[in-house]
Amino acid sequence: MTGDTIDDAIREAAAAKIYAERDAILRDQKRVKEQQAELAARERELDRKMAECRAAARFFDLTDIDFDPERGPALRRLAENYHNRALALRAEGQPEIAARYITRSEMYFAQAREAEAQSALHFAQRTEEKPTETKTGQLSTPKPPRVRDVALDVLRNSDPVGAKAADIKRYIETTYSTQLHDKTVGMTLFRLSKERPPAVHRKGQIWFFGPPGESPLADPENPGADTPGETHDAD
Repeated sequence: MTGDTIDDAIREAAAAKIYAERDAILRDQKRVKEQQAELAARERELDRKMAECRAAARFFDLTDIDFDPERGPALRRLAENYHNRALALRAEGQPEIAARYITRSEMYFAQAREAEAQSALHFAQRTEEKPTETKTGQLSTPKPPRVRDVALDVLRNSDPVGAKAADIKRYIETTYSTQLHDKTVGMTLFRLSKERPPAVHRKGQIWFFGPPGESPLADPENPGADTPGETHDAD
């Protein structure tokens, strides 16, 4: 080999090695594409089966079945990614772009809390007492417990994501075949938040089990200022 000229033997050896490496890569790429096609087909099949399962649940009015338990954690991870990116952008001196990431992060955090609260309610419905059969063979609906007891149970099970008063009301009405005044759950939660120590606390529309700790109430006003009517919550 002289100057910039490469010896033919070296060139041929390099070419053989490159060809072999290329062929191996092409085989791996083909295999990966085949696997991707198989996974895509499998995913479509599972989506179809899940759609049929959802339809069956709607037909039998089985509203307590949670078909997307991973949605909440996935949204929370996405929110955390946006939040971390916002912190990095602030450190880089780009506050305007960081603010947009913060807005997106807060949106996903809110969606995560909602999804996780729904999953917690579904779990509570699965573990709640079911109707029992009477001597005549008919199903009897369990006697409704006090609203405060159910509310505490739901918030305890949904900790730390919390739940809305409307979700707790819907759960009680569905589980115990009863009808509550619109203000019943809100008034009950408000009274619980005024106990010493507070049994519950809230941030915005989300109620949480236990005292607020280091997080002060964001919205301490009485949520049941209007006349609540019959509360079905007598001791």
